[in-house]
Formats: sequence, C-alpha cells, structure tokens
Amino acid sequence: MQTSTIEMPTIDMPAKEPAKEIVPPVAGAAVLAREAQFSDYDSIAALMQRYGMETYAREDWEGLWRGNPVYERRSGDWPIGWVLESSDSRVVGFSGNIPVACSFGGKDLTAAVTSAWVVDADCRSHSMLLASKYFAQKNVDLLLNTTAIHVAGQIFRAFHAKPIPVEGLETALFWVLDYRGFALSSLVRKGMPLAGVASYPAGAGLSVLAAIKSRASSGRDLPCVKAVADFDERFDGLWQKVKERTDVLFSERDCETLQWHFQRSLRSNGLWIYTYETEGRLTSYAIFQRA
Repeated sequence: MQTSTIEMPTIDMPAKEPAKEIVPPVAGAAVLAREAQFSDYDSIAALMQRYGMETYAREDWEGLWRGNPVYERRSGDWPIGWVLESSDSRVVGFSGNIPVACSFGGKDLTAAVTSAWVVDADCRSHSMLLASKYFAQKNVDLLLNTTAIHVAGQIFRAFHAKPIPVEGLETALFWVLDYRGFALSSLVRKGMPLAGVASYPAGAGLSVLAAIKSRASSGRDLPCVKAVADFDERFDGLWQKVKERTDVLFSERDCETLQWHFQRSLRSNGLWIYTYETEGRLTSYAIFQRA
C-alpha cells in the first residue's frame, strides 16, 4: 500500500467545544487497541483538545461516516477508526479512518484516509498499535495519509508506505489577500529582525507585483462563469468525463459526494461555487470555502 499527499477536498469542521476534564494515564500502564465506536466521541474530543487539535461537534464528527456515500454503500461495515484504551478503560489514543471513493486507470477504488491521529504523551510508545490496525485493513485498495507531519510520515514509512512521486508535492501555494499581514508572517517565520517594520515595504512590494500580474491577465470576458447555490446533476456529467483519464488518481467528485463533503459549509452559507459552461455544458468549476 502507498500513502499519498495528493490533494483531497478539505473536510470542513466547526469550532471547538469545551474540553472535558480527563486525567492523563499513568506511564507504563497496560494499553490495548480496539475499534472506535461513535459512543467514544466525548473521550476522543477531550483527548484531541488536550493536544490543541480542533474538535468537531458530535453531529459533524459522525457525519464523516454517516451520510458518507462509501460508508452507506457498505451499510456501515467499515471501522471508523481505532482507539488506544488504558487498563482503567480511558481512551488515550485515536486514529480516524475515513472511506473515500477514488478513480484510477478506469477503475473505481476505495481509499482509507487516516485522520486525527493523537496519542497521550505517556502512551506514545504504543502509537504503532494504531498504525498496525490501519495497515491491516482488508477490502481496501489504497491507504492514504493526506496531512502527515514529519513524525507520522516516519511511522508510515516503517510500514513501507511511500509518497506518490508528484512534482511540487511539498510546494505550498498561497492566495494572498492581506499583503502586509502575509509579509509579516513570512518574515517572522524566517526570524527576520524588526519584522514588523520590514513588513510594510515588503507588503507594498507584493501589492505592486500582484497589481502588475493582474493587469497583464485582465480584460478577459468570462460571461459563462456563474455562481450556483448547490451541486446538481451537471456535476455528475463532468465527473464522468473527467474520470475517463486513466493516468491520474482522482477522489470522487460526483454530486452525491460533493454534497456530503461540503454539507456543513452549505448549511452555514460558507461555500461559494462558480461554474464555467461551454455550449450549455459544465466544463469546469471552482469551490471557495470559508475556513
């Protein structure tokens, strides 16, 4: 199996909920790995909050699986993840397991995407138990980790996982809206002295550069670009056309999957969908999501 950092649609999550008081486990205590249940939500959310991870409202957390087209097609016969449980029945580790439909080489595939891997500091030596459960899955075509940090990447390599050889895989692209703020953040990150002062001319320079590029590409009339409120059957037609390519691994982008994936943003009016049509046929679209 291979892991990948290919671009997958980001799952939108709500704000944090109040953390619950849970005492960390005692170092050296017995720890077992078992399949996670929806009833583990409170313990998992508290564990994530202890380590500064964003948590989800119960409805949205369960929505990663309930309503997920792949999960529903399998009638729930899919592990939502695994937890590490101490001898006194406390959850001290978690790794989510989200099913995602993909297409490659003209074939429909099922990928298991790992999510929210977290283990209490005193139990980190048991982290491999979670990885072992993940890599031992059956009836899965691909194992993907799309957000692996360096440490997680090392653990996955121990299980012979490999990054997909994509050019520019580790290159981050930015759409800058606040030039001075972006410059300040970049200068601070680089340890630049007097970053606050230097951010003003740097931001002004970025603004001028962006204006020049914008002027060079302006003047194009795009009357076929339209804003739409939801996904419809036109997206199915485009998806069937796109998936004919056999040299690219795609995550499913039919209407049903897109509606599931962006359901919370659609409900909160935090999603903007723009379509481009050619001769009355949808040929491309762009999605903008409020973070």
